[in-house]
Amino acid sequence: MSQLYTQPDLFLQERIPHKPYCKDFKEAPMLVRSYAAAIKRRYIQVNPPHLRVFMLFDLDYERAGVAWAEKKVPTTSWPR
Repeated sequence: MSQLYTQPDLFLQERIPHKPYCKDFKEAPMLVRSYAAAIKRRYIQVNPPHLRVFMLFDLDYERAGVAWAEKKVPTTSWPR
């Protein structure tokens, strides 16, 4: 059975890089910061450079949370 993650789980220190890239504005340059500093930023790298664990989507429209079900997209099958 697939393990489901909640949003707070995504940002646990052991899940993201030790010094992730981060920034506050899309136009700003990416900064490498400690976890403690990066977690306070608006945009933060959640995957290590060599691996893709999470795919995050920022969907800013009504009913975006159920869009996958309405479009009949399969649920995630990884991680197991």
